[in-house]
Amino acid sequence: MELNICLYNSIIALNGGIMMFNNLKEKRKNVGLTQYKLADLVGLTQSQISKTENGKRNLKNAETIKIAKALNISPEELFFSDEKEG
Repeated sequence: MELNICLYNSIIALNGGIMMFNNLKEKRKNVGLTQYKLADLVGLTQSQISKTENGKRNLKNAETIKIAKALNISPEELFFSDEKEG
């Protein structure tokens, strides 16, 4: 799993992170968590969550995994939208 997260983080870095950060905010809101509550669950600050959602901070691999677990989703779901193209 660690290798996959490294690959996804590289993809995010190349794409400016917009897709992932939008997904983070959407997924967080879908489960009814505030930035403060999510930050508390994963050992980050509210400011770090906010910066991540706004594309001003990239997640470390371990943070990505912790956030996915807290949101009860796979790490991939943070990176790829549920929407179908076409």
